[in-house]
Amino acid sequence: LGGGGFAPGSSSTTGSESISLEQETNESELSIRSVLGRTYVNVDLSTVEGIEKASDWELASSGMADVVFSPHLNQIAEKLLDGQHKGRMFVLLIHPCVREFKRFRHRRKMELLHHGKGLITNENSEEGNGDILSMSYTAYSKSHLVEDNWMMRTILDKP
Repeated sequence: LGGGGFAPGSSSTTGSESISLEQETNESELSIRSVLGRTYVNVDLSTVEGIEKASDWELASSGMADVVFSPHLNQIAEKLLDGQHKGRMFVLLIHPCVREFKRFRHRRKMELLHHGKGLITNENSEEGNGDILSMSYTAYSKSHLVEDNWMMRTILDKP
């Protein structure tokens, strides 16, 4: 769900779904929608505009949503929550080394899918020329292909 609210009693989601709950018609009030067997409130909390709309429509006091998802934590806290309607925050993080290893595996898979045509290369790495298929994870972590991430640099003791 790319933002929005779960209606009471709705099913959970994997978080990988992206469902647009707002129609292009200019709705003027909250309503419950059923999408793919799950129930949702018709606001998109993945955008600041959607949060403004949810605030105007008094989503928190409506009792229509048990759970909300949004990448805009500050706006949700400021516009939707108050002394009567408090929230609990859950954060899911992936370790940066794990995330980078997944990127490495994905890039190798993509190179294999492109039949080793050299679309992703290791030309600027300390290990010299060669493609990602022949790289070890250690070589990849020292190459220009790794994401510039301060946490990764700290963990790997790189400047």
